[in-house]
Amino acid sequence: MGPLLLAGVLSEEKSGNRRRGRRRRRRRSGGGQNTPKKKSPVAESEAIERALARFSAKPRPMGLPKEIDPPPQRVEVSWKTNAVTKDVQRKAGNIACIPGEFGFLPEERVQEIAAKLGNLPITLEQALSLRSALNQEKSVYSHSRLMRRAN
Repeated sequence: MGPLLLAGVLSEEKSGNRRRGRRRRRRRSGGGQNTPKKKSPVAESEAIERALARFSAKPRPMGLPKEIDPPPQRVEVSWKTNAVTKDVQRKAGNIACIPGEFGFLPEERVQEIAAKLGNLPITLEQALSLRSALNQEKSVYSHSRLMRRAN
């Protein structure tokens, strides 16, 4: 049996540039239903009380020994933070992240980054942490992009 010949075109659209089954997702602007909500101090203190109550639960959870040495205690920690503006983050990110450079950095490259950061209000540790976060973001984005193409 030979191929079936049709009298006309099946689709009304004439352009061959049509993509089937692919829809682009639009990013939602902020302020939707899924925006993170700030916890009130009351809810935060309730969470702390629930966490501390785990140590006095009867019967004790299997993972906790009968006697905890030293006993649980509350420790107050406070330190001064050194916030970095988005503009400084962008500049430091361009210095610390070179395209194609992933993973461990040799000491020479760390010193080069430190020298270039000299006039920016960011520490070397913050810049290296920023580099790590940006590389992680790139790898997660690349992985999701590859998975979208595969399916």
